[in-house]
Amino acid sequence: MFLQLAAALAGNWYDDIESVYVFSPGDDVGTFAWNLYSGNTEVNQFSDKRYALLLKSGSYPDAEIPIGYYTSVMGVGDSQEDVVVQSFYSNDNPQVGNACDNFWRHVEGVTATNSAITWAASQSAPIRRVHVQGDLWLSQGGAPHWSSGGLLADSTVDGTLHMGTQQQYLVRNAKLAQGAVGTDMNYVFVGVDGAPASSDDGTVTSLSNTPRAAAKPFLTENNGRWSIQVPRMQTNSFGPNSLQPSTIDFQDVFIAKDGDTSDSINAGIVGKKALLLTPAIYGLSKSISIDIEGFVVLGIGFPTLVTTIGNSAIEVYARNVRVAAVLLEAGTPESDRTTKPLLFWPGDQGVGSDIFTRVGAFKYARDFKPSCLKTRADVHAMISGNGVTLENLWFWHADHDDCGGASDQCNSQHGLVATGDDIVAYGLKAEHMFSQIALWYGEQGQVYLFQAELPYHTGSYPYAAYMVDQTVKQHTGVGIGTYLVANYTVDTAVRVPATATMTNVFTWSILGSNTDFRSVVCNSAAGMKSCFDGDRCDSNACYVYHLPSSHQKEAVVV
Repeated sequence: MFLQLAAALAGNWYDDIESVYVFSPGDDVGTFAWNLYSGNTEVNQFSDKRYALLLKSGSYPDAEIPIGYYTSVMGVGDSQEDVVVQSFYSNDNPQVGNACDNFWRHVEGVTATNSAITWAASQSAPIRRVHVQGDLWLSQGGAPHWSSGGLLADSTVDGTLHMGTQQQYLVRNAKLAQGAVGTDMNYVFVGVDGAPASSDDGTVTSLSNTPRAAAKPFLTENNGRWSIQVPRMQTNSFGPNSLQPSTIDFQDVFIAKDGDTSDSINAGIVGKKALLLTPAIYGLSKSISIDIEGFVVLGIGFPTLVTTIGNSAIEVYARNVRVAAVLLEAGTPESDRTTKPLLFWPGDQGVGSDIFTRVGAFKYARDFKPSCLKTRADVHAMISGNGVTLENLWFWHADHDDCGGASDQCNSQHGLVATGDDIVAYGLKAEHMFSQIALWYGEQGQVYLFQAELPYHTGSYPYAAYMVDQTVKQHTGVGIGTYLVANYTVDTAVRVPATATMTNVFTWSILGSNTDFRSVVCNSAAGMKSCFDGDRCDSNACYVYHLPSSHQKEAVVV
């Protein structure tokens, strides 16, 4: 009672944050969201606006909520059953007629009552902790309504999950009452009740249990009392997360707002248990440094952390840290000076969820970043801690922008560099870097769904997109895909030691021929020795079903 009274006297934490909107039952959240969404189509793909729409517990029976760029819609009840809406949705961009660029949007913590929900989106567009009482469609109709990548996690779908034109997709710890239908290039189901069986053609991979995962932290509100809920780690789990989360009260949270700097944030988190990054673009001349065990960094509304002098945006030194829902952007001018990784994580046993990075030239400007600045970040993320769990990553060197293609003159070499042992990654997407896109040195790494596009605007690519050092004795990869949309040939997409266990590795030359990749996967450090060119090929794609030997398939795939 004392805490509730104190909160009432102090006002609401969000009162002076223009980008955070809090709704109660009876509010017209649908109309409000439509006003944001209707002006938030393709032309705003690189907008500097950020939004978080928070729905308190109760029923919003007429609320149909569109979700556009840089927008989070989040029920803040204790569970998704506490916040009931008619629908949430993301439709194709009308300017382009598909959803391939429908990035940077998010929904969680709601129950939707419509008979069908459409979520036509691609990378950086997670669906978490939702209950869909009807069907869920992951694209808007059939071809040419393309969509490309995403995550559904810790959720329940009472109807059918329609994969639609999704090229690749990860579903983790969900319940699909009527199953899932559709195939394309690469679908991975991990710990999913109602998942389809693994296919014989390499396009669908189902694993009965999730080796190790924790749901993303989330906000809750009860009678004016706000907190961050931190779901606990589960191992060998099946179905939606069922463990009671731990709670961090807002008195132990530093709330960062537009105008905060690395100095003010680092000073503000001293003595706290969590950092809430509200929707804004933050210029960082130093890294946000996390050295408090069990600390939580949580973003809402796609807070964008822009590095400015070659520094990391976030550095994690402590154990058991959570980092969730952040967009890390290079703002360091391109030069011959090397940079630190945008994310540097030497701490052990942490969890990263919905971590997105980008290197490119974008038109918006701030006092710390001029318009269309050509930027550099040598490594998007370096994970050197042991036992780190990662989920839903998109590390992007921009292949398009609003600066006339200037991103081609920006510089990034690697998406993920993993040097720690026992790192598990679910849904690793990384695109267009100029060297190895994922580079693995640590032992006992596990990756469940990898998607990479090679750089578009180069004359060659003499690397492997996914490379595990030959000294590594144990590595597991499931649903490992490399895409080519360019006019050159590549020796191989994947290089791993012969001891690695790989399931459903494939290449896809979207505009060319399957021969644009001379092989799918090689067990050698260089050259074409010990390479595999496909158990199944069509005109554009080739799949290697399992390495090192087919008899191990039943031990990995259900």
